[in-house]
This record gives sequence, structure tokens and C-alpha cells, in this order.
Amino acid sequence: MLLVTFLVPPLVMGEDSNLGRLIVCLSLSAGICAVWIAVANIPAQQAFRSAAVAGAYVLALAGVASLLQWLRLGKIFSAGATVLLGALWLTWPVWLCAWLTGPHAQATVERLTAAHPLMAMNAVFFSRFNFWDRFPLAYQQLTILNQDLLYSLPPSVAPMVKIHGGIGAVGLSLKAVARSVAGNR
Repeated sequence: MLLVTFLVPPLVMGEDSNLGRLIVCLSLSAGICAVWIAVANIPAQQAFRSAAVAGAYVLALAGVASLLQWLRLGKIFSAGATVLLGALWLTWPVWLCAWLTGPHAQATVERLTAAHPLMAMNAVFFSRFNFWDRFPLAYQQLTILNQDLLYSLPPSVAPMVKIHGGIGAVGLSLKAVARSVAGNR
């Protein structure tokens, strides 16, 4: 997922049409899922749920990059800013938890966890990999999740898919709306 974060925005910005951008999203999502199925030999239900998570995350990255370009920030800046935002989003369990204090910290962690792609992926593959934060590196050095701040894996990938899919759909549709408005003038 981290590699996709670095690949999707510049590849999407290299395409001018939404069809080209969607083909990039589909190609990268299919590639991720093909590797998971071939290498990990996962059951069909887990493959479908993981494909939904990967596809929604890839679509969100494409949508954010498209939105930033729609705001006239330029293709290179849009791609770079999207990579940065995606990397920050994927790694918040490591860097943000140290600053989450006070009465609302637990509620914030619960909301962020429900929409996080890696947490949703962990829920899909829990029977195979268990909790990532139980490994010594994570537990002793990286994060305070499940130490000072408790979390539970999302019971479904649906919230994550809806949020990320919605972000992607809005970002990609703005270009089409802008073209139709410009064509009607």
C-alpha cells in the first residue's frame, strides 16, 4: 500500500482524461490483488475484501491528486502533495498517536481506525497475521496504539471503502464537471 501511495499520484497526473486515470487505478489495484492472490494464496472472500480496500485507496489517491490539479496547483505539485498526504495518512498510527492526548483522544483513534486502509487490511487478514502492533518493533518503538490508546480493528471494510471511494469519485468528477461547464459557456 505504501508503494501504491508513491505510484498512483504521478501516474494519474500523467493522464489527461478520467478514463486514463481510471485505467491507471484499475491496473494498479489489479496488480496488487494479483500478487496477494498468487503469493499469499488467500481465499476468495478475503481476496474480494482486500481488492475493495486497495481499489478504494487507489481511487482516493487519484481523486485527491485530481482535486488539487482542479484547484490549479499544477500536475507536479498535485502529485507530490498527494504522495505526502497519502504517506501521512498511512503512517498516522506511528506519528500521530504520541500527540493524541486528552479526553477526545480515544474517540479520535476509533474514528481514524475505521477509515484507515491498513487497519481494514489487517481486519481482512487477521487470521493470518494477527495484530501488527504486537510485534516487538511496533510495540516497543513505533506506536502507543493498544498500549496507551486502545483500538479495535474495523468489523467491516465498508466504511473505509465508502470514505475513500467517495473522495476518489468527487475528485475525479470535478474535472468532468468543469469541462461540461466550460462547454456550456
